[in-house]
Amino acid sequence: MALKGASPTPVRCFERELSGSRLGISFHLPSCRRFIPYSWLLYADLNEAATELYLHYSHSVVTIAGTNLGELHEAAELFQLSAVRELPSSVYEGKSPGVTRIEIAEKTSA
Repeated sequence: MALKGASPTPVRCFERELSGSRLGISFHLPSCRRFIPYSWLLYADLNEAATELYLHYSHSVVTIAGTNLGELHEAAELFQLSAVRELPSSVYEGKSPGVTRIEIAEKTSA
């Protein structure tokens, strides 16, 4: 229960665990939730505008689209990113990271 007169805790599109390393990232999509271990992560790319983050895993590529995604990239580099969720743009404010779309594409063997 929130205290009377207290401002509500802002909803964040990601969770970062600063104490110790996480085992992987839980992706919260509207239709499902998927956990992918960090041991499967090959590399991560962030575009120059910090609007698209690509997490390349041994079996798939996760595309995260939004705004100000540099903090998510940094958290993934340090194995501290624990969860990412899609949120409507009306929920988050200007400078904070916002995730508007998460896509998980399975790699196919050729």
